[in-house]
Amino acid sequence: MRKYRRSGRAGRFGGIVAAILCLSPAWPAAAPLPPEIERLGEEGAGLLHNLEFDRARQLYEKLCRDYPGHPAGRVMLGTAAWWQAWQGLARPDDVLTQETDRILDQGIELARKLAIPERPDQPSREWDPCAGEFFLGGALGVKAHCALLRGNWLTAVKGGRESLQSLRKLSSCTGYADEACLGMGIYSYQAARLPWHLKWISRFLMGRYGTTEEALALLERAAARARWLKFDAQCTLVGFYLGEERAPERALPHARAMVREKPASPLARLLLARTLNRNGKFAEALTEARFTLDAAHDPGSPAARIAPAVRCEEGIALIGLGRLAEAEAGLVPATEARDGNLWAAEARLRRGNAFDLMGSRDLAVAEYRLVAQQPDRKPQAEAAKRRIKRPYTWADFEGEIHTR
Repeated sequence: MRKYRRSGRAGRFGGIVAAILCLSPAWPAAAPLPPEIERLGEEGAGLLHNLEFDRARQLYEKLCRDYPGHPAGRVMLGTAAWWQAWQGLARPDDVLTQETDRILDQGIELARKLAIPERPDQPSREWDPCAGEFFLGGALGVKAHCALLRGNWLTAVKGGRESLQSLRKLSSCTGYADEACLGMGIYSYQAARLPWHLKWISRFLMGRYGTTEEALALLERAAARARWLKFDAQCTLVGFYLGEERAPERALPHARAMVREKPASPLARLLLARTLNRNGKFAEALTEARFTLDAAHDPGSPAARIAPAVRCEEGIALIGLGRLAEAEAGLVPATEARDGNLWAAEARLRRGNAFDLMGSRDLAVAEYRLVAQQPDRKPQAEAAKRRIKRPYTWADFEGEIHTR
């Protein structure tokens, strides 16, 4: 059985491989990318952060046509498919297809050619080791993460090891050293969190053990100084600080910065609403969530894609404000999400929580049973099975809020 996971919900093996997914280039003398490739790459990244996957794919397909010998378009096409699955907005099987694998393999082949070191007997060089390693590491990493989302963790770990070799080179490249901090930081963090009996994975991939302090410092550097991967670093830090670190006060500056820098990104606004909720700032979280939901009325808007996830945060804010009936009713549209959106199960689970807090145990159990019957929503299904046995309480809700 395949296990589909959304952002922030990956297991230990998921975290290990995620460390090697976001890569950047190497060697001290980094040549700039061709201006058009750089422009289209930045434009496409903005579309992905705005969850406009179709427009991003069209742009990357143009890049493939205009620069058939360069790996950029193909690596970015693969990344777009992974982003959609990673954010829980499509079932992995629907977007991570054999065609995705073929495109990434082409990108890897072209990147290897681009990464060939310059030879003195060929000064007209048609290669760039920095850019080659940038796209090679990215393609290998994305392909590893695709394997992870399909449930093939062993394949993902093996691919991650090869990707990490590129990442190490990238960290010594003047033009991309800050970008490389993202991948190294993610890996170091997850490696440091491994239980002892899985430490062999850390040694296999990295040759040593990481520490959380070292990892967070790398990620903070990427969040402050990276050019292309700054948003990704901020997003990663928000996830870590809200999750295992249980330090939402450290996540809040990053979440606010994401919205300030990319106000049109519904993903940034979702993360801000989530961070505000975990800080106990329910009124502000409700305002942020409803701002995004107002933009989601148009079914074709980027905000509409992530509306079920935003409704979950709206529900949490309303619960925190004691408006239980309003929270339960507001979650109904999210439970009806279709087209592979993985957030519907989370919304139904939250609706069951609201019923439990209102004392409507039968209605809560009915919601939990529906979620428990969805084996491809493993985290939510397991949580629902626990709630069938034991009701959700105010103590459980308060335990999710990490204020100190």
